[in-house]
Amino acid sequence: MKTYTIPNKDIDIYEFDLTSEFDFDKILADAKKFRLNEKSNNSHSKIHGVYLSSWFIQTKTNVFDSIIKSTENKMNLIANTIKPDNQISVKYKALESWLLFYNKLGYSEYHNHIYYGWASVCYISAEKTSSIFFNDFEFKPSTGKLLIFPGMLRHKVGSVLPSHSDRIVMATNLFPFIDYSIFLEEHNIKINI
Repeated sequence: MKTYTIPNKDIDIYEFDLTSEFDFDKILADAKKFRLNEKSNNSHSKIHGVYLSSWFIQTKTNVFDSIIKSTENKMNLIANTIKPDNQISVKYKALESWLLFYNKLGYSEYHNHIYYGWASVCYISAEKTSSIFFNDFEFKPSTGKLLIFPGMLRHKVGSVLPSHSDRIVMATNLFPFIDYSIFLEEHNIKINI
């Protein structure tokens, strides 16, 4: 896990390398097959020149479940690392996951995922492609990288140039669920229901 701190914001972005965990050639083939079989007319006002799958791919196929679960596990690792000792434990779940296939000159404007605690992007195919920008911080993606960042953090994707390779990503919104059992155990509180 690598951590990047956004200048002048005191906000961290976390990077994980998933290349030893997953076969991204197979995931890329699965993503392309999913796109061919899906009839999505999904759109977003901040995204241009991009094929956007349905928001809840985990309800359409189980092909991406292992990546989604890995993302949840890594988010929970982050949550346990940054939580104060006296804070109630929180578990994060992926409520929305979707695929984005950037066409040449495709890009996204600045936007955020404010209604979710955290967001992530997993680069399924991203060699020699445009960067993602978080305010004054630029991240150059590569296949197999996973970025997890606070949902409130504004970000955009630069235009995919004709000389760039395909840019195919899976984005996920992570929502916190409070686990009161750990709090109750830590404080020796027993509840009979």
